[in-house]
Formats: sequence, C-alpha cells, structure tokens
Amino acid sequence: MVEQTCDLKIHKIFGMQPPPPVAVLRGHQASVTSICFIPDRIASCSNKCELHLWDIKTRRIMKTFHKMEEGDDGFLRVVANDSTIFANTRLGRIFAYDFEGNVKNEVNTNLSCGFAGCRLLGTDLWFADAFNGRLMIFDIRDGSTFPGADFKNHGMIMDISVYNEFVGVALEDSTVAVFDSRNTAMPFWTNEMKLSDPIISIASVNENRCIVGSSQKEVYDVTAGGKSVLYQMPHAGVDDITVRCDGKIWATAGWDGRVRLFDAKKGKPLAVLKHHRGGIHSVAFADDGLLASGGDDRGIALWSLYRK
Repeated sequence: MVEQTCDLKIHKIFGMQPPPPVAVLRGHQASVTSICFIPDRIASCSNKCELHLWDIKTRRIMKTFHKMEEGDDGFLRVVANDSTIFANTRLGRIFAYDFEGNVKNEVNTNLSCGFAGCRLLGTDLWFADAFNGRLMIFDIRDGSTFPGADFKNHGMIMDISVYNEFVGVALEDSTVAVFDSRNTAMPFWTNEMKLSDPIISIASVNENRCIVGSSQKEVYDVTAGGKSVLYQMPHAGVDDITVRCDGKIWATAGWDGRVRLFDAKKGKPLAVLKHHRGGIHSVAFADDGLLASGGDDRGIALWSLYRK
C-alpha cells in the first residue's frame, strides 16, 4: 500500500469516504482539458483556449495568458519547464509563454492534433499530426518542426506520454508504440492490443510498461509481451491517466466524474475521490503530495494526499 503518512490508507473504496478537496479553483468559462503543476503554481487550460496560471497558496489566478477569441479551437494540453509554459490546440497551434505572460513563440503548424495533447521532453515538444498518423517534434529552441515517427497504417494518434527519454503513443486501432526519443526510426516496442475501441489515454510507467484506458470500462497494463486488465471500472471512459513522480501511485480521470487512485505495484484501488459534476479530463500530481483534477464542471479540485 502507500506510505504510513498517507491519509488515504484509511479511506479505501470499500471503507470510509475519502476526504473532500482542500480547495477548488474556479475561473475557467469552459471545460478544463489539462492541468500542469509548476513550483507554487498551477497552469491550466480549457477547450475554449483559456490558459491560466494559478497561485497555489492564494488559490487565485496570477496570469491569464490566452482568452477565448472567435475561431479558437480549444487547448488540448499544457506543459511547462523551468521558464516557459507551452500549450497546443486541436487545430495545430503551439503557444509558448514566459511566467509573466509574455508570448515567446506562437506557431501555426497547420496540422490537426485531433485529441492528442503535447508532451515536453527536454528541448522537444512532441505533438500529433493526428489524421496523418504522424508523431511530430517542435524544437522549443528555434521553433522548427519535423517528423518523429509515422503510424499511417494505425489510424489517428489518440494520446502521447513520456518517461525519461521514451515516448509512448496510443493509436486509434488500439496499438501502443514506445520509442526511444533518440532513435525514432524503429519503435522500442509495440503491442497491437486489438481492442474493439480506440485507446484514449496512456501513461508511461517506465520504458517497458504503459497504463492505458479507453472508452470502455477496462484499464490495461501493457508491455511488449502482452496486456492484462488492471481494473474494471464501474462506468466506462478514462480520459487521462497520470503516474506520481515516485511511481508508487497512479490516478485515472473518469467520464463518471470520479478520480480513482491505485497502488502502482499491485494495481489495486486505493480510493475514489468524488467532487466533480461531469466528466474529468485531466489529473496531475505535484511533488509535495497534492493532486489536481479538472473537467466539464470548469473547476479544478485540489486533493491533499498526505497529512501536514
């Protein structure tokens, strides 16, 4: 199970009710699509191209980088490094801002990203040319864009995940492909899962293992050697999966408005967190024990997993 300091050890799904969120951040006017922790701050975006930077201590918006404008197509994911916040839109625009809200770069790739949010790995921002089945790379140093890998025989790219130097890709035909980012000519490994529905979420646990979810009830543990059902959800649809930085806990964002926490080693459920009204599209862990979740109700719930 989890460490002895974790409040959730007494709040398993078959026992006492888990605690409510310690705070709910409100300021988005549309569904929250992605959340990213930065030290003492949170970046979040919505499907109406809102991008906010929040102060965790005051629980207020510090900066609004992008507001809704006519023709905006919605942000898919927000990611950040030590100095810059990046976000990509469904129609292939990539934005880069410093923490003061100044635009560092804005690029229209003219490539539809479909459902796949971008991922940052070193100086490369990985994103999808979804309908052509291509994994693309945006160099954050000079703004250049070039292809990373081709999956045209597997349908759309549905989601992207990163772990160290490795990139995991979920494809429309339910294939999982993992690449070494230093050599994209050949996958490190693949698994053609042959599911009846596309994979819609993927999280890389390490270079040899991924957790994936679909529009169905099953959450799968996937390796090069096979797949197994880790958990059967009571309701269908897992829009996002995230693994805590220490690898011990992972969380799912359910269409049923529930965040579910799991023991990563055993694959067993630890707790169900209930607050949201509507589907959840993003979950994110902070290094200090906070968990954030956001979705259709436009709020961002903050959950404290540890006693202070």
